[in-house]
Amino acid sequence: MPKTNELYDRDFFLWTQERATALRAVKNSNLPLDWANLADEIESLGKSDRRQLRSQIRRILRQLLKHEVSPALDPRVEWCSTIRDSRSEIEDVLHDSPSLRCEPVFDVRSTA
Repeated sequence: MPKTNELYDRDFFLWTQERATALRAVKNSNLPLDWANLADEIESLGKSDRRQLRSQIRRILRQLLKHEVSPALDPRVEWCSTIRDSRSEIEDVLHDSPSLRCEPVFDVRSTA
């Protein structure tokens, strides 16, 4: 198991999930901290990366759909630029939180 500070630098999402679990485990500590809410807040920091990843994937899918079905010619360059930008954003998120590569980003059960 890597040191905590090494994990923070290597995989932010995984670090947040492990820290939240650790905080919940010491909830009966005599330190005057709001353990449950502190753990929830740290966990939510990692979840924001997951939300950003979902958002960028949706953005790419919308642009690809427009590109595929629209007869318009002028906005195509902008759509392709948006796709490149979103892919770059995804690379940044996955660089900071590589464990999200293995996370299910969308819950297929929630689709109608």
